[in-house]
Amino acid sequence: MLITTGSPYHFRRNNFRFRLKSDLKWQDKRGNIITVPAGFISDGASIPKPLQFLFNIDDPNDSINCAAYIHDFPFTNNHQIIINSKFAPITLQRLDKLFYEILLDLGVDKATAFTLYAGVMVGSRFYW
Repeated sequence: MLITTGSPYHFRRNNFRFRLKSDLKWQDKRGNIITVPAGFISDGASIPKPLQFLFNIDDPNDSINCAAYIHDFPFTNNHQIIINSKFAPITLQRLDKLFYEILLDLGVDKATAFTLYAGVMVGSRFYW
């Protein structure tokens, strides 16, 4: 369940498109709260340009982008997430599964969520 969206807004610097005005918080089914802090900048969902028309990724508050912010944060934070207000290490495999779980929780249909999950499983290996 998304607790706060982080109030992302359009921001341009190099490849980055969005910045969070406030903390983004998401709660999993076990009650754990994952936080992405205010000020975090992201490119949102890194979907190749020829495929972007398939997804609504221009809206910074879109479910896909919100899941992407959580997925992107550990890439810039020494492979750690903030869970229950504490930094914790996370593997890339777990992070990718978490991305899929968040997409489903935020109402993205299974086919789209799986397509995006498969995309991050391939694409994120180059940046981890």
